[in-house]
Amino acid sequence: MNDMIYTGKVTDLNPMIARISWPQKRDALMILECFQNRWIDKDERENAIRFEKFDKKQNFNTFQTGRIFDFEKELFWSWHETKGFHVIYSGSEADLPELQTAETEGWDKSEQKYMLWGRKHETEPVFLEIQIPRLLCYPFSCKKEKTRLALKIVEYRDQLACQTQHYRFLGLEEADESL
Repeated sequence: MNDMIYTGKVTDLNPMIARISWPQKRDALMILECFQNRWIDKDERENAIRFEKFDKKQNFNTFQTGRIFDFEKELFWSWHETKGFHVIYSGSEADLPELQTAETEGWDKSEQKYMLWGRKHETEPVFLEIQIPRLLCYPFSCKKEKTRLALKIVEYRDQLACQTQHYRFLGLEEADESL
């Protein structure tokens, strides 16, 4: 396994995210989640989970969980009230002195694909799923003959325990109805 996995806790995500080199040849994506412990209105509900192209100008500290990813790497975080952000970086080597290298001896990796909800609308850039009462917007469009999207991931498995220890997102790709 050539990938690196780093973990740790930080109080401010923005400087670390700014230092990570997201390649220009491929578009990085981000999934950001903001949870409220109160009743939220429709606009807040629509923006509580965002799946978009990476925007380095975003204030990432305002989201309790999130991930930024491209084919080479991923940064995942989750907020803990008393400890700050728990962060996991995985993929190509990076200079992240605030994080520690995780022990991955005996791990192997494999790529997987998971179908996303929804089928492409014929004329609009949205995906529809009868079981979900809203339009699904993904930062990716399908060619005319394709109607579904799949999320590619890498799974890191402990060979001895035969358990998935970590996974990271790689990107989206067009998919046929069945994988």
